[in-house]
Amino acid sequence: MTTITRPRGGLFKRLARALFDNPVLLKELRQGLRERRIFVIQTIYLLLLGMVTLIYLAVVSDRSDPAALAESGKQFFQVQFWMQLIMIILITPSLTCGLISTEKERHSLEMLLASRLAPSDIVLGKLGFALAFMTLLLFSAMPLTALIFFVGGVAPGEFVLAYFHLAIAVLLAAQIGLTFSARENRTNHATNQTYGLVVLGLILFMFLIVPLGMIFQATAGWFPFAPELLLVLEIAYLATLMFLKTVNHLRPALKNIYNLCRAFMLAYLINMALVAYTVSSNANGSDDAALWTSILVMHLFLAGFFVHVPRFINPSETLRFRRSWFARPTFWCLFFAVGLFCLAGACHGAGNGIWVFSAAGLAVLFLFSYQALARCFAAMIGPRAHVPTLYYILVSVTTIVPVFWLGGSIDTYSVFTGIFLSPVLATIGLAEGEPNLTGDIPVAMVSCIFYPAATALFYLAARKRLRAELAPARRDNR
Repeated sequence: MTTITRPRGGLFKRLARALFDNPVLLKELRQGLRERRIFVIQTIYLLLLGMVTLIYLAVVSDRSDPAALAESGKQFFQVQFWMQLIMIILITPSLTCGLISTEKERHSLEMLLASRLAPSDIVLGKLGFALAFMTLLLFSAMPLTALIFFVGGVAPGEFVLAYFHLAIAVLLAAQIGLTFSARENRTNHATNQTYGLVVLGLILFMFLIVPLGMIFQATAGWFPFAPELLLVLEIAYLATLMFLKTVNHLRPALKNIYNLCRAFMLAYLINMALVAYTVSSNANGSDDAALWTSILVMHLFLAGFFVHVPRFINPSETLRFRRSWFARPTFWCLFFAVGLFCLAGACHGAGNGIWVFSAAGLAVLFLFSYQALARCFAAMIGPRAHVPTLYYILVSVTTIVPVFWLGGSIDTYSVFTGIFLSPVLATIGLAEGEPNLTGDIPVAMVSCIFYPAATALFYLAARKRLRAELAPARRDNR
């Protein structure tokens, strides 16, 4: 395989060179498009769409009412869109989930990494093969879909937008398979994990499609653009994040982690700005508790990604990263605090009470407390403890379990029920004034006292454990 020098120039120029002057892409296209499975997949894909089209034409052939034809055409277009979406989500990962893991099994990945090809060029070459074939598949099915224009009911703009959504789905599905392929050393493990995530995502999407549709209809006039565009932007961001993660799996490097952190910070700020714009433009006091509960849960989930310091091949890069701000959970808690208080300011400006600042402060307290408690538990357990796992276990147990202790029709609960452990119940109590503990004591106030005290106690216990472990070494040094 020929090697190329790393391209220089602007971002788009480097991307164009990585795609069109990429020996990995040329090799995958020459080998992959000659495989029998490519023709089998394309044949089955077109046969299924052709059968649906023939059935539809047979049903509407005897209709003469233009309005009925237009309505039937719209329904047929929706059926074809969802059918293509499900098929490409199931087909695309099969093209990428073994591209990198196969190189590992053949022991040829080391040769690729030893060449002048950057890891991003290798990932783009592998990804480009899947995208090229799926583009061919979508274009080959376009004449069957375009028959809808003879019936009516669908505008050309809707046709183009639907194929744009399919292209975004192809990009995400291909990147999911490529990420697991770079992560695992065996192709069967990568395939199982890829399709496990894909099937789980499809099941969740089927359950959430009705609520998402209601949200899109309710928020159609809130933005100067279609609300579906937000979903497309989130999918594009996930694909970008997975691409950077795949590059880092091939060759862990400090700049890859920096790029991941910067991409996350940019996406977080954009999303919080959109939420703040929505809240300030459409104030609705009845949804304040649900809004802040959702925001709290999202921040607790995101904070778990930053409680663990990754290791690199080069020990000096690991040391440099440990000294950077990105390696410190406190930095990310402060970063989240800025976003929460900006959102609280937008809510207060839209007419909400001063309690929104208390809700933001309570969320920041939970963020600091959980990451500190997880690190204290890890220090007490030993070197085998995984800090992110302890963090998510702690968040899940304290958030979900106290909710099941709520029962009956009483308005106050004993402190021994432990409902103050739940961040969700504390936020709801702050927004709505209930539930309360015995004596009308707010749950949020007890949470503000309990979590700092628990953090301080476990910190002292972890420090005592570390001193006990280091005591024999100190005696030997003396």
